[in-house]
Amino acid sequence: MRDSLKRYGHSQPKVFYTDNPAADKHFLESVFSSLSEDVVPVEKYPTLKPFALPDDVIVSVHSTVANITGACDRITDDLDSADDSAYLKLALDAEFNVNMTSGGGPEPTSTVQIAYKKRVDILQVSESNYLMQILL
Repeated sequence: MRDSLKRYGHSQPKVFYTDNPAADKHFLESVFSSLSEDVVPVEKYPTLKPFALPDDVIVSVHSTVANITGACDRITDDLDSADDSAYLKLALDAEFNVNMTSGGGPEPTSTVQIAYKKRVDILQVSESNYLMQILL
């Protein structure tokens, strides 16, 4: 990922989300030095309240092909296909189960979350490879 970002002229990440920060911190900072720049430890501000989604943010769960397609279409409809320099800014996260048995490893992606504008779409894709077809 680091090399691809550099190759295509993108900046390195300044924020990285993980479900296990204590275990992932050292690795991520060793790969992306940008994650160590201008960091203010949270311990300095213990009175900060936990983040909560604003009331005007809509969260939707999609599990059918039609609903997943509709969610993706709603996002891509904002892209001007006639403009080669047009782009969208969104946040993407994927979750998958890991098979811990001997010889096991990551299972197919089960959930993808896409945050765009004032929406968070949760795509339940565990039963199909449909999402990969859309993204590719």
